[in-house]
Amino acid sequence: FLSLIPTAINAVSAIAKHF
Repeated sequence: FLSLIPTAINAVSAIAKHF
């Protein structure tokens, strides 16, 4: 599960860059 955290953070960061 912990291995999915960096991926989730990267996804949120990528989305946040559009705003």
